[in-house]
Amino acid sequence: MTGETRGARSRPRWPAPEWLLFGLIALILVRQVLLPPIVGLADNGDFVRVLEPLGLQHAATEAPGPSFLVAELEQLATEVKGLGLPPDRALVVRENLLALARSVAAGPPAWPLMSEALGHAGATPAFARRALPLLLELVARAA
Repeated sequence: MTGETRGARSRPRWPAPEWLLFGLIALILVRQVLLPPIVGLADNGDFVRVLEPLGLQHAATEAPGPSFLVAELEQLATEVKGLGLPPDRALVVRENLLALARSVAAGPPAWPLMSEALGHAGATPAFARRALPLLLELVARAA
């Protein structure tokens, strides 16, 4: 080397713009993947196909207990008059709902009671909106 001195290298700025961009992308990726709300794919049935042979099930598939259904049926029986039923039919529907609630509390309800309640469910739109979800839950349990 001759007497020339190399120019002192300037120290690179830290963090370099590439590192800032990398950090920003990593932060966005971590937020998207790990923090709620977690957006998933459509259910193509793999979950059930894999877990059923193992004896596992999704926690959200558990049906409400009988006490919930009994309380809802009793509440509905008290509200029958306000759901647009004629007074003479409201009394019959109320008695049917209370008998169904007692039957559910004792165990699986008798099908004739459920069938009669389903027959009454279409009396008015307001009553159908309240009664059908409860009755369909009972039908699903009976099947």
